[in-house]
Amino acid sequence: MKVLRFPVVLALLSQFCSAAASDEKAEDPKGEKSKRDIVAQYEYCREDNCYELLGVSQTSKPPAIKRKYRHLAAEWHPDKNPDPRAKELFQKYANAYEVLSNAEMRSNYDYLLAHPYEFPVFFMRYSKPKYMPKSDIRFVLILTLIIISAIQYLLKHSQYHTALEAMKKDPRYQERLKQLVTEQSSKNAPVKKSGFRGSVGTTKVKKETPKQEELEKRRCAAEEILSEELAAVMPPAPKVSDTIAVDVFKLPLTVASMLGWVVKFNLLRLEYGPAEKAYLTRRAIGLSEAEWEAAEEQEKEDFIAKELWVAKNLSEWEAELTKSSSPGSKSGKDKRLARQKKKGPLGHVGMLE
Repeated sequence: MKVLRFPVVLALLSQFCSAAASDEKAEDPKGEKSKRDIVAQYEYCREDNCYELLGVSQTSKPPAIKRKYRHLAAEWHPDKNPDPRAKELFQKYANAYEVLSNAEMRSNYDYLLAHPYEFPVFFMRYSKPKYMPKSDIRFVLILTLIIISAIQYLLKHSQYHTALEAMKKDPRYQERLKQLVTEQSSKNAPVKKSGFRGSVGTTKVKKETPKQEELEKRRCAAEEILSEELAAVMPPAPKVSDTIAVDVFKLPLTVASMLGWVVKFNLLRLEYGPAEKAYLTRRAIGLSEAEWEAAEEQEKEDFIAKELWVAKNLSEWEAELTKSSSPGSKSGKDKRLARQKKKGPLGHVGMLE
């Protein structure tokens, strides 16, 4: 990417105008030129920096500058160096030494470098593009991966909470909440004690909690219970470990696991263990790991017993699901599975259905 060394054009022009106005006011009454006018009439080293050309600094003494110039002139003299660039470089070195070897010219050049905003025309005319150093491709890839993963996590988090809020607005959710509030009220209802009026030996009356505050406490307790019920049937909230960045960093382990699977079950023809059977069954019926873990143990065993990872068994089971048209012909677990596959992971509302 090209980045020009000269400052922004508008800023330079504004500085140029202000500098010009100040120089007109500060001009000598006798008509002598100002410092700015004297400095601006020379081209110096044009687009190059005289100090950088000779490889010296602004604090270098004349003997050091002269010694450096002689070394470069001897190396790049056109009569001694066959390089096609020798003539051009030799002229640049000679021009730079001419500027820096003259005390007045060097003073003017130092003023030019110290006050660039006073000479916008010079820097716009002689500046050249400068390439920025290339960034490490590994750093760029890692940064891009982190940004994409952050966006992915935020989108999943937003979708999850949007679905959760939609469920809370459902009338069935509100009915269940009212039911839990009523149960909380019946549990916390005070028990009236029978007895004579004077049997209690104190005249102090316990301050009752305001009705609104008590109702709010019961509602909060009911919402906590309802949240636990929802968490039991809903997929877990999105986690950072579910992002692309983590998957990429775990890729070597995933590849090693896949190779181990191929060697054990494709080449050596070993029998599937309980974990492998559960994984294949879950993949065959299209459930996530969280949805599979939320299912009852008996349902898991029934599905595993059908060996749905075999294509023939899976097609027969799917044919049975589509063939069963009447509601009474399906089992409860088949109904739940069919609803879950239609609605997706966030569509299952569990106890609200």
